[in-house]
Amino acid sequence: MTSKTDNILFLILALLFALIGSFFFTPVRENFVSHLLQPGEFPTNVTKPLLQGDYPLQKGGGGLSDLDSRSMSAYYPVFPNSYLQRTNNVRYWATPNNGTCSPANMCGTLYENKKINIPQFPPSIPFSSKDTRVNVYAYDADAPSDIYGNNC
Repeated sequence: MTSKTDNILFLILALLFALIGSFFFTPVRENFVSHLLQPGEFPTNVTKPLLQGDYPLQKGGGGLSDLDSRSMSAYYPVFPNSYLQRTNNVRYWATPNNGTCSPANMCGTLYENKKINIPQFPPSIPFSSKDTRVNVYAYDADAPSDIYGNNC
C-alpha cells in the first residue's frame, strides 16, 4: 500500500473509532428520566398538597382566598437599612406565602401558619479556654452533629 492509502485508511479508522466511542463516552442526558429526581408516591402526591409535611393544612381548605395585591404586600419581606446587617432573606417562614403569589387570591387557602422554632446557637467560649475549639464554639463529642439535633 502506498502512503496515501495508508493515510486514508487511518482517517477512516479514526473516524469510525470516534463515532463508535461517542456512544459509550457521552454524558448521560436526562431525556425525562433521571436517577437524581425521586418520584413521589402515587396516591399521596395526587390527593395531598405539595407542602403537606412542612406546613399544617387548613381544616376547610380549598377555594379562593380574600387576599388581594395590597394585602399580599404585607407578606413580602422588606427591612429598612440599618447597621444590624439584616437582609431581606428570610430563613424561617411561618407560611409558604412570600408575598409574590399571582394571582393573589390563590394564596392563603391550603396551609395554616406554623410555629417557628429557631434553634439556639451554643454560647461562644473565651479564647483562654482549654476546651477544643471549632471556630468560636467548644467541641463536645456527645453533642448532636448539627444545631437542629440531626445526626449526619
